[in-house]
Amino acid sequence: KALIRDRYRCAITGIYDRGAPQSILSQTMRETQPTGYLECAHIVPDSTYFDVDQTKKKAYSASVLAVLKRFGYDVELINGNKVHSLFNIMTLSHDAHDAFDRLELWLEATVSHSSLFINQVNRYRVATASKFLVAGGLPEFIEFTSSHPKLPLPSPDLLALHAVCAKVTHLSGAGEYVEQLDRDVEELCVLAADGQSFQTLEYALTRATPGIIDVGG
Repeated sequence: KALIRDRYRCAITGIYDRGAPQSILSQTMRETQPTGYLECAHIVPDSTYFDVDQTKKKAYSASVLAVLKRFGYDVELINGNKVHSLFNIMTLSHDAHDAFDRLELWLEATVSHSSLFINQVNRYRVATASKFLVAGGLPEFIEFTSSHPKLPLPSPDLLALHAVCAKVTHLSGAGEYVEQLDRDVEELCVLAADGQSFQTLEYALTRATPGIIDVGG
């Protein structure tokens, strides 16, 4: 449904899905337009509900829902299996999806020229921690549109919450810490005997298996 709603294109980069039907992407377009394998991206990660260890799942999900509720979002819209609602999903290329999940790319609602207090509906500025995140570059602005009125667009509230999390991460220096952990994972060949490699190991396991919160038990 997300592919159909987004017309088989990445919502941010605009590239077409290589598996798009011919009615969407003709042979001529396949030869001239950039294409890639697109992915289903959740604004609030589905691991919040499905990949967390069963002993921690209920408490962890409840805490995330509590944060969303505190921000004024109707959590019943995405609670449980509703996490896969189109309100919480975008079609993205692999690079854009990875950057979005790492909070290195976020979307900021734009403001109408006629009023500083009225957002232009479904139009966003593409903000990043680095302009070199996605192969082929990124547009300055995007606008979500749906191919059918019964297929809802991504929630502005959830996108705003994601943007806040991304900004806080980079303002607090957490982004640099995560980047250092990424470098440590790539460079580490042998674990330290005294346990000093624990944080790097924990991060590597968490990255490899989304939803693991604490490998220390």
